[in-house]
Amino acid sequence: MLRGLLATVLLTGATARAQETYVALGDSLAFGFRTLFTTDRSFGDQGYVAPFADFLAPRTSDGARPRVLNLAVPGETSASFFSGGQLGAFFNLNYDVLQGEAQWTKLDEAIGDAATSGRPISWVTLHLGANDLFDVTDAPGFFDLAPADQQALFDAAIADLCARHRVILDRLRADLPDARAAVMGYYNPYAVVPDDPLHPLAESIVRQLNDELRAVSRDAGVRFVEVYEAFVGNEAEWTLIVSDGDIHPTDEGYRQLGRLLVEEVACPADLAAPWWALDFFDVSEFIARFGRGDAGADFNDDGVLNFFDVSAYLSAFAAGCD
Repeated sequence: MLRGLLATVLLTGATARAQETYVALGDSLAFGFRTLFTTDRSFGDQGYVAPFADFLAPRTSDGARPRVLNLAVPGETSASFFSGGQLGAFFNLNYDVLQGEAQWTKLDEAIGDAATSGRPISWVTLHLGANDLFDVTDAPGFFDLAPADQQALFDAAIADLCARHRVILDRLRADLPDARAAVMGYYNPYAVVPDDPLHPLAESIVRQLNDELRAVSRDAGVRFVEVYEAFVGNEAEWTLIVSDGDIHPTDEGYRQLGRLLVEEVACPADLAAPWWALDFFDVSEFIARFGRGDAGADFNDDGVLNFFDVSAYLSAFAAGCD
């Protein structure tokens, strides 16, 4: 196989390749929000999105950091994802706040732009659902309800948000078949604040949410990023819940979310669809990159494309994907 791969590499011609795009979808965690008073308006190349884009840089077809298009909106629910109008869009400079644009509409525009601009969308992450549960607990009289009635409300909310996840993931699969996608799970910040009224509810409900999102991700053929267990015992350091009474991550928390995302999706030899399965198409893509002289074929990271990159790629291919 090595001899054939080397021969093909030497015969492959060079063609230009457009910059790839990474689209981040979801809520405040996807945007990289901290607190209401410490979060600047930006385009969202921050939080866990920024280190993930850095990780992708040498793995794109041209070996360049992908263009980051963060469409996440602080406060977004799975319903407002489609309807728009969230005030949190003020923080995201990709939005015209006066227009009340929906994230679904912005995704539609991004898909259309990718088709016409030649800048393919290669990665999509989705982090959505927690605010649906806050809508449940924020409803007047919620804490006066019997536990069974509270659980029924949570069950209904999770069923609805999972149905909306399916719509989003089906859209990605239909219109971006060559893009890879991952759904982010949630942690429980309330574990270290026993006096908070959400403390006795949060563990079971967040685990239930994660279980359902994991099932939806599996059915859609995308990766689900487990974050819950990693945060257990680290909530005070990785979130602002103790220091500021805020559920969002600290800088270290966001770094850890990025690490968990990278660890879940990392498979260096997986260069072409079908994703997370190594086959002829991955080898063919490596050959094409090598022939174009793309840095994405520099598998031993020495800045030069030669036999050692072919050998490094074949070693990565043999290692497989988890």
